[in-house]
Amino acid sequence: MNFHCILSRARRVSFVSVLLGALALCTSAHDAGAATSMPVWQNVTPVSPPAYTAESSMAFDSARNRAVLFDAGSGNVRAWDGGAWTTYPLSNVGARIAPITYDAHSGRIVLFGGSAGGASRKNDTWEWSGSGDWTGVNPASSPMFRNGHAMAYDATREQSVMTGGLYCSFSPATECADTWVYAGGVWTQTATTAGTGYAPGRWRAAMAYDAARHVVVMFGGASANYASVYNDTWEYDGAAWTKKVSVNGLAPAPRYDHALAYDAQRQKIVLYGGSGIGPGELHWEWDGTNWTRVSAAAPDPGARQQHAMTYDSARNRLVLTGNFGNQGGNEVWELHYSAAYDVGFSVGSGSGTIGVAADTSVTSPTTVVAGASVTFTLTPDAGVPNNAILSVGGTCGGTLVGSTYVTNAVNADCTVVANFGVPPSYTVTPSAGANGTISPATQQTVFRSAAPIFTVTANPGYSATVGGTCGGTLIGTQYTTHPIVADCTVAASFDQNPPAQLTVTAGDAQQTVVGTAFVNPLEVRVVDAGGAPLAGIPVIFSVPATGASASLSATTVLTDADGRAAVTALANGIVGSYTVDALVTRLEIPRQIGLTNLPVPTATVTPSAGAHGTISLNVAQTIVVGQTATFAVTAEAGYTASVGGTCGGTLNGTQYTTNKIVADCTVVASFTLQTFAVTPSAGGNGSQARASRPLSARPSRGRFRSVSSIASNCRSLVSRCDSRRRRKAHRRRCRPRQSSPIRTDSLRSRRSRTPSPVTIRSKRWSRAWRFRCRSI
Repeated sequence: MNFHCILSRARRVSFVSVLLGALALCTSAHDAGAATSMPVWQNVTPVSPPAYTAESSMAFDSARNRAVLFDAGSGNVRAWDGGAWTTYPLSNVGARIAPITYDAHSGRIVLFGGSAGGASRKNDTWEWSGSGDWTGVNPASSPMFRNGHAMAYDATREQSVMTGGLYCSFSPATECADTWVYAGGVWTQTATTAGTGYAPGRWRAAMAYDAARHVVVMFGGASANYASVYNDTWEYDGAAWTKKVSVNGLAPAPRYDHALAYDAQRQKIVLYGGSGIGPGELHWEWDGTNWTRVSAAAPDPGARQQHAMTYDSARNRLVLTGNFGNQGGNEVWELHYSAAYDVGFSVGSGSGTIGVAADTSVTSPTTVVAGASVTFTLTPDAGVPNNAILSVGGTCGGTLVGSTYVTNAVNADCTVVANFGVPPSYTVTPSAGANGTISPATQQTVFRSAAPIFTVTANPGYSATVGGTCGGTLIGTQYTTHPIVADCTVAASFDQNPPAQLTVTAGDAQQTVVGTAFVNPLEVRVVDAGGAPLAGIPVIFSVPATGASASLSATTVLTDADGRAAVTALANGIVGSYTVDALVTRLEIPRQIGLTNLPVPTATVTPSAGAHGTISLNVAQTIVVGQTATFAVTAEAGYTASVGGTCGGTLNGTQYTTNKIVADCTVVASFTLQTFAVTPSAGGNGSQARASRPLSARPSRGRFRSVSSIASNCRSLVSRCDSRRRRKAHRRRCRPRQSSPIRTDSLRSRRSRTPSPVTIRSKRWSRAWRFRCRSI
């Protein structure tokens, strides 16, 4: 490389322009010997990118080897080093839509004018040194306030060039047609009339500096009201604008809000995106003579407008970020060029077509980046009966699946040859094991290279696997064989899914009295990862070996068709709470069912007795709830017993049995004096006193005679006085002497016997009975 030659060709050449020119010449010399190269876009967005940006601008800081972005939405500056963003929160300039350039001579970022929203348009000038805040510059004269203008740094002349924009008059909105240059803190306007080298006024155009040809290139833009949208190309050589026309007759479609950057490695202006264009218009290149449409290897950044782009000369990559409407507006894409190879494709035999799957309009050969593969679509002609794809040959190598052929990684020029015709037929025999089905289930006759599809359905709780000799892939329930080249089989088998979840469905948090059974069974359910119940899975139940526990009806139970397993439990004799563990093999953590053994419930029965009798046992009794208590109740002679209290119960003779005890209660025995009714009567041939009402008698504390005994004696006398002749004598015999009253005490009953029903208490009663006997 002859650097003296380069220096002699430039009137004012900065060190940066020397480097860019040398790089361009070196790259040109290197590329001349290369077969082909291809643009490759790469999404290098960091894991946690900043918020999206739109209508921002970028410039490359060659002193610090980083791309600098002025974020219109926040007024901050971000620096991209190829791997991460560094944000500099700046406050002087504030949020606005304005272009920036990097002044390589001063090592500063330059910003002019712009719009801060609405009618707030500015014509101030700012510089940023790469640290600290912006520094305001107050030149003697400045361009008219404006927004939507374009700027680029002319490295040869060491000046920033600015043109275009809107509102170069106070009213109405007018497209700016002036051109200004900035260097050393001074703005200087160049030619002043359209006839002396002015490009037509416009806004939202894009500019970039071509270091190989030492000109600023401007493309596109729009009029004030978007009535006119341009696709013209202009170049500024430091003195005047010159309109350029592509020799090959091609030009990008009219657009605005696009981006331009100079690729120093390939010495070309790169245009990307813009508003109002179709998908085939995204990527173009200008070499100073011709515009060329570029088809980059997929993927690419897609449709973009109001984005920013610059060239990273340290890494030989274009950097692009931002978009209108937040569609990928925080992504970072980089464009570089890689070695590429040609892949030719053709039909070798038979009747059919082959084309690139991504774009069937591509003709052979297609160019791909080294290491990439190409996907082709093969289509047999429909007019040939049983016409099919027989094989794919060529030198690229690859895999044919159905009608799709994918090459191996391409690292040299190669070819793909498709062969069509009527293939031989083969038999595919499907089968299915238990717990599932395959459809179709009968033998299938298929042509060579066909790939039949079978539906394989497993029963709930089971998963399918497919083997056999055909080979293939199972996706969901669909099994697609490999291309058939011989008779083969498809064998579906079904295995029970492993347990994925064990849950307690019944029996948790129960209580019962020691020694009794818990009311509800202890139940768990086993399902697979999809929630399907698993049948026949062993569930192991275990209880504590010591302390409060229970005995189970079984320790291992198989789940039923609904995935459930249950046991019954009987509490042991120890009071306390504990858990029963339910465990399934392959699920390491058991599920626990909480149980509590309660103490036997008791209640206190308190007996008591009043006067003239006894109750035994006459002390408080502790009785198990639900049981009864029995007491002996004994009354003194002449008294009758009765039992009350809150326990309730039944007195049978002298034995009192309570109702079933449900709570603390009492048994109260009381005793009352006995009374009886005496009903007199008289036979024929006589009468008795007080026959109109019964007489009553009650026991006496003295001696007494039984009424029944007296009545018996009287009846005896009556029978003996059955004749009138003897009645008188009997009457004399029955009349007692006044001095010898009947001794009631001689009739006293013994204490060991039950008191007699009637007791004669006084002489008056004795005289009454003597009268009765006398009247018989």
